[in-house]
Amino acid sequence: MTRPVAVPTTLEAIFATARRVADAVLTEGYVLYPYRRSAPKNQVRWQFGVLVPPAASAVDPSERSRVRARVLLEGGDQASLVVLVRCLQLQQRRVQRASGGRFRSVPALPVGPDEVLPFDEAVAHEHPLGPRTLGELTAGPHRWSVTLPGGRDLELVGRQDRAASEVLGRIVRCRWTVRARVSLRAERLGGPAGPVLVEVALENRTVWRAPRIEEVASPATPGVSARARWRDLAARRSLLGAHLLLGVEGGAFLSSLDPPPEHQRAMERCEAEGVFPSLVGGSQRAAALLLSPIALPEDPQVAPESPGDFFDATEIDELLALRVLTLTDEEKREAAATDPAVARILARCEGLGPEGLGALHGTIRSWQPLGASPPTGPTVAASSCPDPPSVATPAEPWWDPGLDQSVSPETDTVLVSGRPTRAGDRVLLRPGRGADAQDLFLAGRTATVTGVFSDLDGQVHLAVVLDDDPGADLHRWFGRYWYFAPDELERLDEDGAERTGAGPGGARHDSDPAERRRPRVLVAGIGNVFLGDDGFGVAVAEELARRSWPPGVTVQDSGIRGVHLAYQLLDGWDVVVLVDAVAGQGPPGTLRVVELSLPGSEDAPVPGGGRDLALGEQEGVAMDAHGMDPETVLAMAGSLGAEIGRVLLVGCVPGRLAEEMGLSDPVARAVPGACQLVEELVEEAMRGAEGRLAGEEVRS
Repeated sequence: MTRPVAVPTTLEAIFATARRVADAVLTEGYVLYPYRRSAPKNQVRWQFGVLVPPAASAVDPSERSRVRARVLLEGGDQASLVVLVRCLQLQQRRVQRASGGRFRSVPALPVGPDEVLPFDEAVAHEHPLGPRTLGELTAGPHRWSVTLPGGRDLELVGRQDRAASEVLGRIVRCRWTVRARVSLRAERLGGPAGPVLVEVALENRTVWRAPRIEEVASPATPGVSARARWRDLAARRSLLGAHLLLGVEGGAFLSSLDPPPEHQRAMERCEAEGVFPSLVGGSQRAAALLLSPIALPEDPQVAPESPGDFFDATEIDELLALRVLTLTDEEKREAAATDPAVARILARCEGLGPEGLGALHGTIRSWQPLGASPPTGPTVAASSCPDPPSVATPAEPWWDPGLDQSVSPETDTVLVSGRPTRAGDRVLLRPGRGADAQDLFLAGRTATVTGVFSDLDGQVHLAVVLDDDPGADLHRWFGRYWYFAPDELERLDEDGAERTGAGPGGARHDSDPAERRRPRVLVAGIGNVFLGDDGFGVAVAEELARRSWPPGVTVQDSGIRGVHLAYQLLDGWDVVVLVDAVAGQGPPGTLRVVELSLPGSEDAPVPGGGRDLALGEQEGVAMDAHGMDPETVLAMAGSLGAEIGRVLLVGCVPGRLAEEMGLSDPVARAVPGACQLVEELVEEAMRGAEGRLAGEEVRS
């Protein structure tokens, strides 16, 4: 990926810091681990900041051709404003082999031990516009045209030694012209001394006759959907990763998340379409503002320990670096041939060494400088009453629990089930309907309170550690807790009995001996809804979730959250039923039930021989936390020490595994039958409590 030389502006010093964050936004998702072009995630690209031609947006309204934002700015009429338009332009890279004096396109061109591969690269663009004073902008709108020029470049590829040279082929790089327009206007609010409302818009103005999606279907590429082909055509004429950087001299942009109190009313005029405003260089006022297609906090920063871009800012650099080092030599060769930027990632990771990896491992940054004096003011003793303690005084601009003497999480109390509860007391978790999905997984588990905390809004939260968590001591040592509101908990007596009647979920029946003998059954739908029939397991889970189930049965859509599912299998299930698309004999829509085994057990090994049953990945492929097949989930769970009575797989033969949403007709018709199979398996599992499940044959 090439990057043109940045054009100097009068606000270059202001943009110097902002560019590092903006560069991460620009290339986010450009190519993702395992950095091979053959990986499914690298065949569905350009997900952020895509502005298509207006005609393409008319064909598919889900595609955007324009972004716009209104933001507040403080400054006089002489304050000067500059806009940087930054984006990527698609550059198609084709590979041609020399043969008989002519060049013919090929899927790969061997060059010695390496090869050259076709791929869609990107060219980075940055266009500074302005400066314009606020006086000029309030007098009338200003507009600029931006052009990303098209072109065609040729690069010969050959072999050369001392005796002679030979042309083996060439690389052909093509770009399509993209035209855009930026408009900027301003309005002063509340008189000469009031803030200024600045409106900026960026739109793709490229003229293109966009075909209908069904017109681009090609029998030559049956594995690529018409929707994917249409979007590839639109991407050639689109702004990719588009975002705006605004800078001001003689003024300051105001935070839209935490505006100054005197500008709260004016902030109601602000809005954003397709972008998220973030200050750069301050949390409430700053001279630079980033309008990003990705939601960011105020004053986002790239960690100084980060050695370079991995094109995946939501992942941890250390984990990605370690995963890159586990790639096989063959995978590294393909990754390096995918894009020069990937080759630089490989070289950087291999050159880190122990010190470089150690620098990535972790850093603690305190809210306060070391040696800072605690705030002055009255000291309040730790409360022994159930009322939540105050966490701040007016003299404190920000609350630091290490400096505030008015709170004591280890000794403060709060009412739970009508009883004062503090650190050391045991509770039953009852997350409400609006709780986070991660909390809902913990419903019915018991935990021990480690502290009582109040947030800046005065809401009380209890930090807890799960009683059956084998890593509980480590969580206490690290200070990693689950947090629940008092009405999401029920107090347990010292003998573990529940104090009923006060919690939102009412009384449980676990005190009934028959209830305690009821098996625990987990039904999990697995799959990627963006890969056609691979979303079969998700579709079945969604249908099953609408039905009523007896106590002890959990039905969930696990999607591509394979790592979470593997850890969830540690919870001690009697029966686990996995639902997924599974390659096998028979026409699409064929259903089968297979009994699986955890690796390391005495039973037969998991069928499939190390392959991804759903997607047909080759043996030895590295684990991907965003998409794991049943074999990999069970392998990980087994390595963690999971103990499960039985694991059953309800599989469906897929018909189409392309980059598109929706099931093929035969697979969609198989969903009701799969639901019936799951219901029968669950019924058999529940009857197993009475001894009738053992010895029954699993249908195949």
